[in-house]
Amino acid sequence: MVFSWVVFHKAYFASFVQDVPYNVAMVRLEDGPMFIANIVGIDNTAIRRGMPVEMVFDDVTDDLTILRFKAV
Repeated sequence: MVFSWVVFHKAYFASFVQDVPYNVAMVRLEDGPMFIANIVGIDNTAIRRGMPVEMVFDDVTDDLTILRFKAV
């Protein structure tokens, strides 16, 4: 579930220019661990505290996979 999040409206790194505005969320798993990741497939204005999410894996390159979350 979404614990907290922020939406960035400025690209602090050149590799994020095409993603602005983008969210960064703190997600708590049912077992307790917390992750910091993006929530994908949803408008930033629709993100809510307590919203259920599930893990998805973004294969950025053949050598790099990034954990992200999507709303369920």
